[in-house]
Amino acid sequence: MKLQLSKPDSVRIFPTFVNLISLNLEIYLTNLSLKKIEKLTTQTLKLSTDIDDTLNKPLETNDLNQISNLVILNLARNMIARITNLEDLTKLKVPELQNNKILKFENLSSSKSLKEVNLNSNQIRKIQNLNNLDNLKLLDLSYNQIFKLENLSELRNLKRLNLMLNCIITMEECQKLSKIENVKFK
Repeated sequence: MKLQLSKPDSVRIFPTFVNLISLNLEIYLTNLSLKKIEKLTTQTLKLSTDIDDTLNKPLETNDLNQISNLVILNLARNMIARITNLEDLTKLKVPELQNNKILKFENLSSSKSLKEVNLNSNQIRKIQNLNNLDNLKLLDLSYNQIFKLENLSELRNLKRLNLMLNCIITMEECQKLSKIENVKFK
């Protein structure tokens, strides 16, 4: 089952309560100016796009951990500053988190099923919290504010790494990646 909302008007048209029971669930919530996901369970979906509220408050994902069959979660092009409550999404393979306001890579290291993580165009300054991501094949950290490559050695199966348009001087850390096939750097 695929649920896709990609324009602010679709939130108004789409009913607040939706049945999301599925074997493989994909949720795409892009370009909605989301500040917060208040409830997202196998029974309901309720979105908050209240842009009249202060835009500088940290944004969080809440209550996503009750959707056990979630495979793809696309929250790109929103205003999310912090990723939380994804720890129990044991089947999540692709969190799409690009074009947000995320400051650091966090709360994803317990999701051992992750295959691809896209965090490009955020505000990440340091590579950290990558332990236990044994199945990760693709990591996109391009267009961030990273100065130093570190903590990549934990990614034993990483094949593709995108670090374009950061402020990285040396790529020595990439030598520790035994299965790397493609690194984008400049």
